Amino acid sequence: MLPTRFSTAFALVLLGLVFGGADTAHAQRTPQAYFSPNGGAADATAATIDKARDTIDIGMYSISTSGTIWEALKRAIDRGVVVRVVLHNATSSNRAKAAALGNIGAHVFRVSRTMHQKFALIDAGTWYRRKLVNGSANWSTSADKKYSENTVVFNRHYGVFYSFQQEFNDLLASSRPISADAADHMDPVSLNRPRAATKRRERAVFSSWNSGGSTVCADEIIDLMWGAEESIKIDVAHFNSRQIANELIQIHRDYPSIDIQVLVDIGEYGTSISRVKDLEAAGIDVRYKTYSMTFHHPRSQLMHHKTVIVDDTDMISGSYNWSDTAEQNNYENLIV
Repeated sequence: MLPTRFSTAFALVLLGLVFGGADTAHAQRTPQAYFSPNGGAADATAATIDKARDTIDIGMYSISTSGTIWEALKRAIDRGVVVRVVLHNATSSNRAKAAALGNIGAHVFRVSRTMHQKFALIDAGTWYRRKLVNGSANWSTSADKKYSENTVVFNRHYGVFYSFQQEFNDLLASSRPISADAADHMDPVSLNRPRAATKRRERAVFSSWNSGGSTVCADEIIDLMWGAEESIKIDVAHFNSRQIANELIQIHRDYPSIDIQVLVDIGEYGTSISRVKDLEAAGIDVRYKTYSMTFHHPRSQLMHHKTVIVDDTDMISGSYNWSDTAEQNNYENLIV
């Protein structure tokens, strides 16, 4: 179970950030956040898919071939929506899911690196229907019913939508079609570049931007944390990045008045590659989500968020776990 102080703080702060006490007109354009387990995330995703009229472009690590989202995908394809899905290498269980997607009429592609993102782009060609779904949650039954997750629906946020569409275009260009007729649906979506002003309050960052050993995602997180004046609240499944850990420890030493809270999955407790023991040794407050009285990770209900909140005003979320694998080997995203 989550410690009350942590679970309540993270949920309320994230909700406060995305809802922001705005008036109704503004709230229609404000991201809507949903939390698992059983917090309406799958229903919200399905409802968003049900609004699609033309296209759905999906980058996803795992999709369950049953349930609310799966049924919404079938309805979309039945009414003529073109659905394209990029998965990672279609081996073992993923091969069956790729085949199931092809069987319902989706156009399926695979990339050689691990596709760890969890996003969908709705109706890119029609400005008033554009929606982006992103977060930590895969489209799986476990993500909806068991794990601690977040799913965020963005309405008309053109800056982040544009960035994600460019990412999907790039993924598609480097992918291989694996379903019938998929090769005929590889054209990129062309959108006008957003104005610079749209990036001032929010932006997207992708691990695919890395080259020559760069660490664009870790750098973004570190930059945000160094800007903290009062608090840093971290809620992340895997914290294996020595780079981020060392910077957080330095912040703690240089600015001991900053309230740093770290929440990770219980699986981080016993693994040698996790850096959370370094944080504890430095005096940083670290908590673990546990589910059973035995500290046996396979029985734990995964804490799967990937979020940092600074001063209760700025936030990074997305698919990116804090690890070198996520940075260099996976396709990942952050939204700032």
